[in-house]
Amino acid sequence: GPSDIGLIIGIMPLSSALVQVPTGILLDRWGVRRTLSAMAVLAAIGTIWLALAEGVLSLTAARALIGAGFAAAMTSIYIVAITNVSQQRMALVAGTTIAVAGSAGAALGTTPLVVAFQVLGWSTTFILIGALTLAAALLVRNFVKDGPDETGTPETLADSLRVLKDLVQHRELQRCLVMAFCF
Repeated sequence: GPSDIGLIIGIMPLSSALVQVPTGILLDRWGVRRTLSAMAVLAAIGTIWLALAEGVLSLTAARALIGAGFAAAMTSIYIVAITNVSQQRMALVAGTTIAVAGSAGAALGTTPLVVAFQVLGWSTTFILIGALTLAAALLVRNFVKDGPDETGTPETLADSLRVLKDLVQHRELQRCLVMAFCF
């Protein structure tokens, strides 16, 4: 029924939101290359599972895995921009990358996706998307650089949690967090 559809649709952004903090810790400890490629593999598994899923529970679990898998995407773009371009070009590079990726996603998620469903069917289309996501994970793993300090010692989990605690206690950030939870 309608509540099942709401659950299946809503679980993806919820799962993405729930793993943002752990994803940030992974990005700090492992770097963009390893974190983003590993999480893209999770998204690919979720996408292929979605192609084969039957029933509300299976569809919901697959979409949750997709949402969690793509949780690192936006933050990774910012990190790559921060570590690989000059400060003067950082906003331009990050904004352009997000705009192009968002536009491409919006464009591909409309008529081309409908045509793929009609020509290939639901399952084949999502298996193909899962395969493309796996290919993207391999490209990230092989070509993305974590930044100029790839040889440095990653911060420990305790260091990450200490910084998280400091951030959460910051008054201005608390106001932003309240607003973020309202939207």
